Amino acid sequence: MKRKTILSLLMGLLCCPCLVPAQHPARPAGPVLIPISIIRLIANPASFDGQRIRVFGFLGYGNGFDNTLSLYVSEIDSQNAIMANSIELRMEDTKIRPLIGHYVGLRGVFHAPDPKTGFNGYIDQVSDIGKWPPVDVPK
Repeated sequence: MKRKTILSLLMGLLCCPCLVPAQHPARPAGPVLIPISIIRLIANPASFDGQRIRVFGFLGYGNGFDNTLSLYVSEIDSQNAIMANSIELRMEDTKIRPLIGHYVGLRGVFHAPDPKTGFNGYIDQVSDIGKWPPVDVPK
């Protein structure tokens, strides 16, 4: 009888979900980056100054004096050179030439602009840049 009671108690304890340690999925190494919208970066640049960010936008050339590589809020903004809706990317365009003219997602370090200038800051140390969405979506 004692044997059955002990066995019943042990089985009950093993089946009780509150006593089983929770299983957590493995987390990637390093900090998890929450995507930030370009609009939020432009509106609150000081909040993200010097931070590693993940951002999505349309990759194109600015039509300014130096024709810089920029990340735009939308394709229309790029086509119409709406620089107020863009953030400069400081990286070599030869590495990402096939992505120009497409929506992309990337990680990089954001630098807020000097308040006396008329631009929206820039992103450098760019990594993990890729076409967005990752696969072509049928239209």
